[in-house]
Amino acid sequence: MQLVEWEPPKENQVALNVDGCFFTSTGQAGFGGLIRDHTGKWIKGFRGHIDVVDSYIETELMGIMEGLKFAWELKYRDVSCRSDSKQAISLIKDPTYRIPEYANITDAINELISRDWAVSLDHTYREGNQCADLMAKMGAKNLDDEIYLQPPAYISSLLLSDAKGTQYERPAYISSLCLSDV
Repeated sequence: MQLVEWEPPKENQVALNVDGCFFTSTGQAGFGGLIRDHTGKWIKGFRGHIDVVDSYIETELMGIMEGLKFAWELKYRDVSCRSDSKQAISLIKDPTYRIPEYANITDAINELISRDWAVSLDHTYREGNQCADLMAKMGAKNLDDEIYLQPPAYISSLLLSDAKGTQYERPAYISSLCLSDV
């Protein structure tokens, strides 16, 4: 077993956790995320619905892009952005790992990152990204986009657990799989 927890940002930084969601059985897709301070305190959150999507990776990229736009518009200039999709992060960071159908999204993300601010884009395991995962699922299930000034009730207990440093077990066999977003 590996223990995983939400990682707080540095004191003068905000954590932007983002995720995408694609329910293959229904075709519903969305994204979501939240911004927290170094103590785990909720700052703001968001969720959005995607009408047409080709794959789950597109939802992951949309989550990153919309999260970065959200943080920029709120004027945060030192952002630790975390996603549980290694594949999405690779598409953004590694120009040799370019997939033409996602080039518009990855180019838009790289343009956002290149602005006058400090942005780190890092992988976190799903267990450390549970709040963003729930926000993305709600984005997929609801047709309207929403910005949250207060945390929705469905993630309150997870926020508290994250702020306390609760560790979640991650089975060793999952860590060894070659899956992009687990």
